[in-house]
This record gives sequence, structure tokens and C-alpha cells, in this order.
Amino acid sequence: MSLHIFPTVKDLLLGGDYNPDQWLHRTDILDQDIDVMQSLGVNAVSLGIFAWSTLEPEEGRFEFDWLDERIDKLGKAGVHVFLATPTAARPMWLACKYPEVCLTLKDNSREYPKNRHNFCWTSLVYREKTARIIDQIAHRYANCETVIGWHINNEYGGYTDWARCYCDRCIASFQSWLKQRYNNDLEELNQAWWTHFWSHTYQNWDQIRPGDHSIEALGLNWYRYNADIMCNFLKHEIASIRTHCSKPVTTNMHGHLQLADYVKLAPELDFLSYDSYPRTYGKPDEELHNLYQESLFLNAIRSLKKDRPWYLIESCPSVPQYFHPQRLKRPGTHEMHSLRAIAHGSDSVMYFQFRAGRGSIEKHHGAILIQDGPTDTRVTREVRSLRQRLSNLNKILGSTCKTKVAIIFDTESIWGLENNHGGPTADQYNEIILKHYRALLELGLDVDVIDQTADFTDYQFITAPVAYMLQPNFVERIKSFVKHGGHFTTTYWSGITNDDLLCSPGGRLGDLRDLLGISSEEVDCLREDERVKLEDSGDWLGDHSESLSGQQYCELIHLNAAEQLAIYASEFYAGRPSLTRNQLGQGAAYYQAIGLPRDLLRNWYRSLLQRAGLVEFITNMPHGVMMTQRHKQNKTYLFVINMLGSTTQCDLPRDNWTSFADNSPAQSTCLRPYDVQIFVKSQ
Repeated sequence: MSLHIFPTVKDLLLGGDYNPDQWLHRTDILDQDIDVMQSLGVNAVSLGIFAWSTLEPEEGRFEFDWLDERIDKLGKAGVHVFLATPTAARPMWLACKYPEVCLTLKDNSREYPKNRHNFCWTSLVYREKTARIIDQIAHRYANCETVIGWHINNEYGGYTDWARCYCDRCIASFQSWLKQRYNNDLEELNQAWWTHFWSHTYQNWDQIRPGDHSIEALGLNWYRYNADIMCNFLKHEIASIRTHCSKPVTTNMHGHLQLADYVKLAPELDFLSYDSYPRTYGKPDEELHNLYQESLFLNAIRSLKKDRPWYLIESCPSVPQYFHPQRLKRPGTHEMHSLRAIAHGSDSVMYFQFRAGRGSIEKHHGAILIQDGPTDTRVTREVRSLRQRLSNLNKILGSTCKTKVAIIFDTESIWGLENNHGGPTADQYNEIILKHYRALLELGLDVDVIDQTADFTDYQFITAPVAYMLQPNFVERIKSFVKHGGHFTTTYWSGITNDDLLCSPGGRLGDLRDLLGISSEEVDCLREDERVKLEDSGDWLGDHSESLSGQQYCELIHLNAAEQLAIYASEFYAGRPSLTRNQLGQGAAYYQAIGLPRDLLRNWYRSLLQRAGLVEFITNMPHGVMMTQRHKQNKTYLFVINMLGSTTQCDLPRDNWTSFADNSPAQSTCLRPYDVQIFVKSQ
């Protein structure tokens, strides 16, 4: 299935955040903006994201003439507009006149009017004032043809603890949220949180305040509450637009997908958008690691709405100012990064920002144009070149990605591990997930990135490394998936707690014990220099020319209904199973009790995928090359991406591929440094 969200858009979008409100004193710059956009092939902008103080310079006085003029000129130049709600940073007059709208910090002090993500989510005054400015904007531009969609707020969740408010109203709202979650039963909460430890038992709801890190479930549920209140605020903003306009809405997701619950936000949005800033200042292996990580995030976004494209709404054509050192993108990398987003399902390449400002905190952030400097630069030439490449790809507009393979990357599990003491950390979880994801991509697979609540229907193979915290009904649903022919695998440190970080009843693995056919005693965490030998009872780990060994973690498990596929061959647990399989119904559930180095992990997955009937999708990838596919009607488009600065040869998957560029048959291809080549086949 393909779904084209914007009927008037006939080309892949290229553009960025446009902030003319910073340049209203320079009419020459504003005129130049339109000329440069046309010369570069820019056909979309996000407009007005932080323009509240310009739109409403004092309470109740609105100034739209400048925005009318900009939208009119953009429309005449063929530039589509995502019009923003300017609510991610409130005006100074609002903060000074109504202090309650300001964020309250952990120490209970009011945040002085500064930064962004600087408002209280529950403030009735803030909701009233945001509804009024959105109402004014939506009423004025609802029927404007140039405006094709709405950009809600900006980067919900902020960074680290920026966006969480600790005022008395938010604390009271949190307490009410807890009453609903625990059925207004304080003893149920006390049991779920194990508060009798250290005599932390609550006698009334008013005693519950965030900040006590010894009560792990308190921190976890504080994160959940904030995610829910963000979602509630998003609905509030959308409702103000819907009074006047039904055009599609989005908000730009960002970061490591851990500062908001995007699984909850996604259903409220008509299309998804993401800000992509892969770190490009390290050594080649570090940069490659970062690109695999960014690939994981891009696939997580696309997996939230699989029936439609998503939109890269922020990226950088040069170098973000927050990178240190500020190492410039090498020739070819800007185009490779941009086309990689297209390959992962985006229908746009957009930047922050079109023109950098002369002052304030992000004046050195890479942009298409640098302040009021020259307009013919290396960056603008690369943007123009990218426009030409995108124009040749318009056939894929509206196409989507689909795959039979998924990895579970669970935001709530990350929150749980951030509040957990002992066991793996959230950072270790992230690295293990990435290691497994990369192993699958190195086999030429396209991989959806989902959470424990996702629909498993479309998949044949699901992996859930370190499923530490089990969400309600997850095990029951994954067991049904296996019984009906699915293949599932998980690893050490799985099934340790429930969704309130309460240890699983009956010991480790919890309800996974029946699915996996094993039980678990404990986990041996190895030093970095330690290795434990393995013996493979079949050909599960590939080439046996060298001795097999694992690293990092060794879980001590017992067989119940499962069969062992490999055993430990050293340490005091030699002879115990390290890899297992449990046949269940028409499918199978596998367990990896030991940490495997990258080459063995890749071999392990190859074995599992072959047995899952996915051998036709497996391709041995050269180092630093990835493949991904998009589908539209009866066509499949294969993107082959060289992420390294060296030439390499790559075989294509077994099929009748032809070059997208010249329609010539192809079974392999030679990739130049940072090259992206595209191939097509008919179904």
C-alpha cells in the first residue's frame, strides 16, 4: 500500500525551517530568500515555529501582516508551507505577567523566562493563551492553499529533564494520574512499588512526590505521567486547529526517541516527522556506528505508521554547532545522509534552518545560508545537486517500507532501566539493541523497530534483546505469534520485572519461562577482557575454524521443554546450555543466554532467519554498506548505501533487479565513496 498525504505535492520535498521573523528589519534579505529558494529548488518550509513574540508582541495585539506577505510570496514561488503553532517557547510578556506558565524546577524554584521547552504543561493560563494564538493562526490560514499542513510545537519532550515541570499543580496532576492507574487504591500502589522497604509506605496520595530515587517505580511512573501530559497537550493544540482546519498535522520527533512516548503521540498525528542529526565527527568506525544508530531511529519512526511515508523535517547540510569538534561533512556525505532518510521511508529532506541567524544560541548551527553571507557556497551547491537527485526520484513519492523482520526497542523499558538499580543500564540496553539491529542489517535485511505493544501480525521473525521489563499481555501476544508460525528470540536479562519494576513472580524470565522452555538462576557479568568458550551442537554459529567464545554476559539457565543448541565450554558453568530452542505450535522461541561478538551474533541470526523461512532475504553485506527497500503498487525500490569513504563491490539480493538510473539489469554494483544507488523490480 502507498499513501500520498498531500494531494497538491508532486515532488519529494526539499527545504527547512524558515524564520523570517528574525530578519524583518532586512527587506533585502527577505527578497533574497525567495530568489535563493527558487534557484536551489526548495519547495517546502516550516514557518513560524518560534515566532510567538512577533505574532503577538503584547497580549491581545496580533500582527500578521509580515506572515501574510511571506506566505503569499512563498506560494507564488511554488514553496509549500508547514505552518507552525509557536508554542514551544512562550513570549517574555507572558512569562512576566503570568508566572504560573513558567516551568518549575526540581528544587521547587520557578524557571526564569529563558531557553525553550520552558512552560508548565498543566497551566490553565498557558493552555488558554496557546489556544488563543493557535485559534488566530488557524482561522486566518485555514483555507490558504500554500499551507499544506501543520507543524505542532517543536520537539516535544525537550532534552534530559528540560520539559518536566515540578510545580504543585503538576504534582497534584501526577497524584490524580496515579489514582487512576492504581484504581484509587493506595495499598495497591504500595504493593506494586514495594514501598514497605526502608519504611517508605504511603499513607495518603499527597505524600507522593517525584524525586525519591530509591523507589524505582516512582521515577518510572513520573516519566509515564509526563509522557501522557505531553500527549494531552498535543491534543489540546490539535483541537484548536481542528476548529477551523482539517489539514494534516505533525510534530517533529527527535533525539533517541526516549524523551516522549511517541507510540502514544503517533496516533494523534496525520503524518510523522523526525529531526535527524547523526554524529559525524568521529573516526570512521565511530561514524559508522552512529549511522547504524540513526538508521535504527529512522526505522522506529517509519514503523509507527507503516501505511504512509514519514518526513525528515530537520537535518543539517553542514555541521550542527553542538558537535565537538565541528568537523565538516566530507564531500558526498550530505547527499548520502539525505538519501539514506529517503531510503528509510521519508518523502522529504528538510533542514534546520534555511538561513542561520546572526545572534543567539544557534547562530553557528549549519544551515543552507549562513546569516547574510554569500549565497554561492559549497553547501548551497550541494543542496542544489541534491535537488536534482531528488527530482529524479519522484516515482517513489508516497511509497512505503515493509518487512517480515522486527526488533523490539521499547521506550518504557529504557525509562525503567533509567530508574532501575543493578542489572543493565539504559545505555547498555541501547548499545545491545543497536548491536543486534546492526547484525540484522549486515545480513542485508530491512528491519522494523517496534515496541512491546505493537501489532506482530505482519512479521515472521521478531527479536527482543534484553526484554528486561515485560509490558502487560506482551508474553501472551508473543506466544500466540509463535504458535501461529512466528519465530521469536530474546536474550539474557529478559523477563526480570513487570511494568512497575517488580521482580517477576517465580523467578527470572517470569512468564517467558513457558514460552522459552527454560528457567534461569543468575547472570554472570564478565570483565571486558574475559571470554567464555562455547561448543556449538550444530551449525548455529557458523564457521568453527576458530574456537567459539562469548563475552559480557553469561546467564545460568536450565532446560525444561527446550533443546540446547550450544553449551558453555569453560568456567564453573561449563556444560550448561547457552543457546536454546523451544518448538511451540507452528513456530519456535530461541534464547541467547550469552553475549556474542559481532561475527557470531551475525551467524546466529543467519541460522535463525534461515529456519524462519527468510533465506531469500539474506545477503552478505560488505563492511559499511546497508540496503533498504520501498514499495509502491507493483514496484520495489532497493537502495544500496555505502556509508564509508572507500569504494566497494556489493552483490544484490537474488532477484530480477534493474538500475533505476538506466534500466540495465543488475546482479551486483560498484559503490563509490558515500554512494547511494537505487534498483527496481516489478512484483
